Parts: sequence; structure tokens; C-alpha cells
Amino acid sequence: MKTLHQMSVWLVCLLIIAGTALADEHDHVYEPKEEVVLWMNTVGPYHNRQETYRYFTLPFCKGPVRFISHHHESIGEALLGVELEYSGLDMKFYEDRPRTEYCSVQLDEDKFKVLDYAIRNHYWSQTKVHDLPPSAILMEYGAVR
Repeated sequence: MKTLHQMSVWLVCLLIIAGTALADEHDHVYEPKEEVVLWMNTVGPYHNRQETYRYFTLPFCKGPVRFISHHHESIGEALLGVELEYSGLDMKFYEDRPRTEYCSVQLDEDKFKVLDYAIRNHYWSQTKVHDLPPSAILMEYGAVR
């Protein structure tokens, strides 16, 4: 009888935790002009998806915005080894903006070698916007001359 009581207490606790876990930022509905956060996740060789590095280990620039209004990492993201870094881009939902350069990077010889190595080895990058994980190969080698 005591075991049945303990199981029912654990079941109730589990249901309460599961119920609160269902409502988070991933279920959010955006309002016009509301902040949309672009996360930079990882980079690594496309042909070896297990080898990943933090996004900004490559010489990419960050946007001018340094702080965001929220940051919540889910337990699933932590277990998957997701390493989200804020892009620094000021993006608002449902707001048209003209095409704008938000930052630039001076490539010295060392940074150039790092970027050249990443391109030659078909590195891919992964970003994240509202739980959508778009990814792309940095550039096909020889595509731009």
C-alpha cells in the first residue's frame, strides 16, 4: 500500500513538471515590433557533424547589440551540446528594414588562414531563430574568384 502511495505521489509530481515544461518561449506568438533573437550555434566540417566548434571561433563579426531581453536554454539543448551565442543583430518581428551592413571584419593573415581552412574543408554553420535550426555551408571553394 505504501509503495502505491509513493508511486502516485511521483506520478502527480511528474505530471505537474511536464505540464509546466510545455509552456515556454518555444510556444511564443510574436507581436509586431517584438524582439526576435538570432542565435549562432556551431560551426564544423560538413562531412563530420560530430566535430563542432563555437560559432565565433571563426572570424565572423557580431552585431552592435550586446544585450537581449531573455535567454532560456532548454534541458534538451543542454543535453545535445547546443552552444548558443547571441548574434548581436537587432531584429524586430514584422518590421521592414532597408538592407544594412551591421558590421565588418578586417582579416589579418591569421584570420584569413582560419577562414580559408574552414572553406576548403566545407565547414557548415548552424544558427537558430525561434527553435528553427537553419544551417548552411560557408561557401563552396572556388565559387568566388
